[in-house]
Amino acid sequence: MSPAEQAAFDAAKADYIGLRYSAAQAEFQAFLATYPRSSLGDKASFYLGRCKYEAAPSPDYAGAIAVWKAMATAFPQSPLLPEAQYWVGRAYFQNNDYANARTELSRQLATYPNNAFSDVVGLYLARCDFETAQFAAAQARLTQLLAVVPASPWSADMLYWRGRSQWSQQAFVAARADFDRLTGQYAMSVLADNASYWAGRCLFSQASLAPPTATWADTVAAFDRTYTTYPMSNVRDWVLHYKGRAQFENLAFPAALDSLNLQLNMWSNLPSRWAGHYWRGRVSLKTATPDTVGALADFDAVIAMGGSSVWYGAAFEWKARTQADLGLCDGTSSASSTYLAMKAAFPPPSPSLARTCAYVLTKCVAQICP
Repeated sequence: MSPAEQAAFDAAKADYIGLRYSAAQAEFQAFLATYPRSSLGDKASFYLGRCKYEAAPSPDYAGAIAVWKAMATAFPQSPLLPEAQYWVGRAYFQNNDYANARTELSRQLATYPNNAFSDVVGLYLARCDFETAQFAAAQARLTQLLAVVPASPWSADMLYWRGRSQWSQQAFVAARADFDRLTGQYAMSVLADNASYWAGRCLFSQASLAPPTATWADTVAAFDRTYTTYPMSNVRDWVLHYKGRAQFENLAFPAALDSLNLQLNMWSNLPSRWAGHYWRGRVSLKTATPDTVGALADFDAVIAMGGSSVWYGAAFEWKARTQADLGLCDGTSSASSTYLAMKAAFPPPSPSLARTCAYVLTKCVAQICP
């Protein structure tokens, strides 16, 4: 190996370590073209794939996969192959191709049993199960991993995704135990804030049961702790949202309005705004002096977002109900026009449409529906 060859590789790797992926990618490509028979070819190929995988803001997952698969053919004895095979699976996973991710990760375990990546490979196989709604399978795989590799550096992730899998199966107590264990045992984990939020969601779900197995007051307190403890969390908007909804259910309407106002004022462009507008509209109708103008504006905001919001139909319903309560029965900006717009969006038979019609007819004398 010539000094120039080593220097070229070292320069590319220094840029990779320094997170300068674009520069490193160009350097590794140049290295492989200049030194096609280099003993460092497998390493250059491996890091070239990582550069494509890590490229921001547009990772090239397909390009990374192609590089790593070519590496396996060109360097069949490379000690980096187990790791490269793992990253092939990860790249498919990041590209939402869970079938190919599962195939590649399963092949990695079969080809390299008991290798250093077996725990994280198992984790991402469980993630493939989770993302394809195979929650029981994900839970079982993660339970086995936690038992077999109790000191894994991925233990926090395993607890988090097992908790999410259990929550999806409505095993709220068991899920909350995993989330609480994560925040207690792995307080420095990057998932601690999300785990704390989901522990609150477990309480929210428990309080929603009939009969409830948790109180709304405890739910509010849990979300409040999360909001206070994790000031830089990426789920603070949803924490405030569910805190406001728990306060709504606890009949603390002014407090709920404060929480939802804060959510919408701080995060007006995030997807959580759909739910925020709908529930602020609902809360505004419950305060001592109902803000019907504000409520109608919030329902209109949800309707304007279109059917991509899960609260789209509910916003139509509550807009029509509010207009009927105000005696706005006919003409433009009335319960009648809202009902007709709702009927166009949700043709009969629609339970929400029928429910809206039934309520409006109790308030409006004119036969405006169905």
